Parts: sequence; structure tokens; C-alpha cells
Amino acid sequence: MNAERIGVIVGSAFGGMESYERETLKLDKFGPKKVGPFTIPALLGNTASGVIGIEFGCKGPNYGLVSACATASHAMGESMYAIQVACGSGVGGVEYFKLVYPWTTVRSI
Repeated sequence: MNAERIGVIVGSAFGGMESYERETLKLDKFGPKKVGPFTIPALLGNTASGVIGIEFGCKGPNYGLVSACATASHAMGESMYAIQVACGSGVGGVEYFKLVYPWTTVRSI
């Protein structure tokens, strides 16, 4: 399948709190030189979609959504829109790495 026609959309109400807490405690106790270099990427809302896209070679639409309790619905809606307008083959919408529903042009709403 054409990798440019496969995308990844990941939704998260709020992520990275464990990393944030751990690194904040390090900062307070040991200073800035002990804070990990991946602290900011671990907190960003689009890191998960980027990692998934790289891992599976997806080169289509790739971004993260943040919209609290409606994140799963938004990820599914954006996935459907990407298939209809931008991508054409397949986009998976997920929330917190739990698969919500992978839509393809064969199986859509």
C-alpha cells in the first residue's frame, strides 16, 4: 500500500503527567542538568502519532488531538475526514493507545 495514503491521528485528553512529575521533582532536587532531554517530547500531544507513524512507515496525515472527554470522537471524525478528503486509503484514530476504530475506504461509517 502507498505509505503516503496512510495516516495516524492520536487523541489524548491530557498526557505525560508521570513524566512531568518525575522531571519536575528532579529539577527541584538536583537542578536543571539532571532533567532528561526527552522531557518536552514526552509531554507534547503529537509525539505519540509521530512515533507510531515512524514505526509503521505512515507518511499521510499525522497529528495529535487534545479535546478532553471528546478526544476519541474527534479522532474518529478526523480520521473519517482524512480518508474522504486528504488521504484516501486509511487512517487510524486512537485515544491513549487504545484502538478506537481503524477506518479504511472499505470499512467506513
